[in-house]
Amino acid sequence: MPGRPRSPSTTARNQPATESSSTATTTPATSCGLTTTSPGFVDLVSSCAGPPEEDVAHCRANLAIHHGQGQADHFLQLWQIVTGRREYDPYFDLTGIVSFTVTEPDPALDEFVATAAARTR
Repeated sequence: MPGRPRSPSTTARNQPATESSSTATTTPATSCGLTTTSPGFVDLVSSCAGPPEEDVAHCRANLAIHHGQGQADHFLQLWQIVTGRREYDPYFDLTGIVSFTVTEPDPALDEFVATAAARTR
């Protein structure tokens, strides 16, 4: 929308996306039951390569790192509402985070992993 600030986006390796990579189009994110008619989080490197929960986990990790665990959990709630899926296995959060390259300690990432691990009990 004109006059509104663009939402942040991420690309592979958690680097900020360029303006051109955050476009308002339909993308493989629709595999998660979402449409991308407005700017948001886009991570297309390996989307659709497995179950949609893998894509959700990757997006959740990006949200947790950049905006906090609460936003990651909120995204999951919205995804569950849109798709009608009630269950989400934290296994996907734990295995998805393995693909991230982390060179320095990150408290937000630590919280994300700890939260996922606690939910497996």
